Amino acid sequence: MRPAPPPPPPPGSNAPYYLDVSTVGSERTFVTCRIPAWDNTGQKKTRMMRLDDNGLQWVFFGDAEWNIHAMFSTVLPLRGAWAVGSGGMAGVFAAGDRSDYKVLPNLDNGELRGVRVIVGNVYVCGDQHQVFRAGPDRQFSRIDDGIFVPASKPGVVDRSWTDIDGTGPDNLYVVGKGGEIAHRDGQKWTRLKSPTKSDLHHILVRSTDEFYICGDNGVLLKGNHLGWTPLVPEGGAPFLSMTWFLDTLYVNTADTLFRLADNQLQPVPIRMPGYTGKPPIRKISAAGNSPLWVSTGTPLFLRFDGVVWAKAENPFPMQF
Repeated sequence: MRPAPPPPPPPGSNAPYYLDVSTVGSERTFVTCRIPAWDNTGQKKTRMMRLDDNGLQWVFFGDAEWNIHAMFSTVLPLRGAWAVGSGGMAGVFAAGDRSDYKVLPNLDNGELRGVRVIVGNVYVCGDQHQVFRAGPDRQFSRIDDGIFVPASKPGVVDRSWTDIDGTGPDNLYVVGKGGEIAHRDGQKWTRLKSPTKSDLHHILVRSTDEFYICGDNGVLLKGNHLGWTPLVPEGGAPFLSMTWFLDTLYVNTADTLFRLADNQLQPVPIRMPGYTGKPPIRKISAAGNSPLWVSTGTPLFLRFDGVVWAKAENPFPMQF
């Protein structure tokens, strides 16, 4: 089962709480957020913000009239923040003044859960093992032949891909519920033997020979399509996301950040002047020479340069 997100601010507060985060380097980071008022009125809506110059500038980047489940930011030729979510929606918050949204032909087969830009193509995955691809023309086509299973009836979801990554069209991986893993060699999908039945949340592909997978029950794997090795014994708290930062793998549970050193996980304390709590952690992201960004599922949004932690303060009132 998917872990419950950290609780948003209490009713009466209109402070935005931050959800997903994705960065393409020091010059640009994207973050999604919602406010309690939308929750209280049942609105399916998500706001996208962009942080420039290592978070010194905050820019409103657009609203989606749907719940964004995942996003991934990228540079040219697909520059912008790609997002997927409720009702089979997929879209791009494009650079400039244009954003495109569309409902993919998912035939009432649930939600879209994962998105990644890989070598000039956008890949999207979701419930009932849907997988789509789009090129620079932003036209999506299905590439889930052999793994897609239609829902028995609308609203019934019995399988799901939650994330997708790879090195190119001939080396794609999807991971999902029940520990399922599949690999695409450019022509067909092959279901891989999985060492776990736990739900998987995130895959991070470093090269054709090295990838990492994390999920429920403390699952953290390293390997490739030929096999993998558990980095920690299964049975701990769910790992929610991973990123590569300062040539090191970082991974988080709902309340602890870790780094992998000598094949051992080491906790990374979050300490800031004037802050004594232990913040929740929902998503982490870093790229290139950027800081490590931490979205907490609360109004607290953090950055880490490898030594010093700081709050990323939004200097402008959020007009919702």
